[in-house]
Amino acid sequence: MRLLKGKDGRIHPGKLGLLIVVIAAILIPFCTGSRGLFTLIRLHRDVNQLQQDITATTSENAAIEDTIKALEEKDPVAVEREARNLGMIKEGETVYKVVPEEK
Repeated sequence: MRLLKGKDGRIHPGKLGLLIVVIAAILIPFCTGSRGLFTLIRLHRDVNQLQQDITATTSENAAIEDTIKALEEKDPVAVEREARNLGMIKEGETVYKVVPEEK
């Protein structure tokens, strides 16, 4: 603070302005640019999102592998579930389709 004060003991506005400019000149490159703080924060957020995506995809893959294994082993419950997902019906079943009334 002593450097900013004039002979009368008051802070000199010109020196304060110069200090602000110097600090800004140092901090702006640190915060911006391809290796700046803002980029680092964005990359950190992207990495976290990708890790969540990897976890979700790994879980989906495990579920699909379980389904494939059950179908290969001809598990009747798995076969029926997949057939229902494809819209298939059992022999002798009747399908009722509910159609909403148009206004």
